[in-house]
Amino acid sequence: MNQSDGNDTQARKATEFDDLPTEIQTKIAREAQVPRTIIIQGCDVVGVIKPAGTTLEENLLRETSQYVTELLMPYENPTLLQVNHKLQDITLRYYEQILQSAISVHGVFYDHNKKTVVPKHKDELKPIIRFNFEVDTLAFSPNFAVRETIRNKESGEVESLQYATSEKRSPADSFGILKDLLKSKNNVERVENIAIGDFRWAKVRNEQYHHDEARQPAKAFNDQIKNGFRNLKNLFLIYNEIHDPDDEDMVFYKLDTSEDQGTVRKKIIAMFEKEKRQSACKVPKITFISDNDEKARQYLPKLNIPKRHLDGH
Repeated sequence: MNQSDGNDTQARKATEFDDLPTEIQTKIAREAQVPRTIIIQGCDVVGVIKPAGTTLEENLLRETSQYVTELLMPYENPTLLQVNHKLQDITLRYYEQILQSAISVHGVFYDHNKKTVVPKHKDELKPIIRFNFEVDTLAFSPNFAVRETIRNKESGEVESLQYATSEKRSPADSFGILKDLLKSKNNVERVENIAIGDFRWAKVRNEQYHHDEARQPAKAFNDQIKNGFRNLKNLFLIYNEIHDPDDEDMVFYKLDTSEDQGTVRKKIIAMFEKEKRQSACKVPKITFISDNDEKARQYLPKLNIPKRHLDGH
C-alpha cells in the first residue's frame, strides 16, 4: 500500500466517524482515553565554566544556579488529539490545562549570557499540559536532580550533564510540593490520582523525639493532608524493597510485607478520615507498589541518570 492509499483510508475513517451520532462520538472519545502520568521533578540548573585543559569532571567553576520545577520527561499530547478535528474537539472537553505558570518544560538549561534558564526551543519555557482529572495521574520524582550547563571556553560549545544526588525528598515533601504547585485555580481540589515515589514510613521509639517535627515523618505527612486534596480517589505509594536501617530513635516499616502495608494503610486512611470530618474530603484508595514491579514504571520510570553525593563525589 502506497502513501496515498494510507491517506485515503485515514480520510475515509475520519468521514465515517463524523457521520456517527453525537452521543456515539462522545462515547467513543470517552472510552478511548488512555490514562497518562504527568511526572514532575525539582532540578537545580547550574551554569558551569569548563576551564581550558580540564576534563568534564575536574575543576568545574560554578557561576550561579537556578532551581526549577519541571517535567521529568518531554510532554506529549493525548493521542486522541492527533486523530481528526471532530474527535479532537470532543476529546478536549475532558482535558484542562494545569500547572500553566508553575513548572518548566523538560530539559531547560542555563544560558550564561542571559544569566537565567532557557528552554531548548524558543517560547517553550512554560508547557501547555492537558490533564484529565478523572483518569490521569500526577506524580513527583523524589530525587534531587542537578543539571550542569557547561560552556567550553576554547570551543564555545555548550553541553548539559544531568545527575541525581544521593539525597531524596521525604514523602511528605513530595506530597506538599504537588499541593503547592496546584493551588492556582483550585486544581488541588480536583486531582483524583497521585503517585509518590520512594515512599517510606517510620515510627519513633525514642521519647525525646515525640515532639520533634523533623523526626516525625507521619506527622509531616498528616500536615500535608490538611486543606489539600479533597477529591483524591487513588494514592499510589511506590516503595523501595531495600529497607531503611533502624536506629535507636526510629523503626521503619517493611512495606514489602502485607502486615506492615496494612498497618500503614490504616494510619493514612485514619488521617484522611479525620480531615473528612473537617473539610468533607474523600478518602482515597491506598495502593502500595514495589519499585521493582513493572507497574511502578507507569508512575516513575527508571532513568539512566548518574548519581553523585552532594559533595560532588
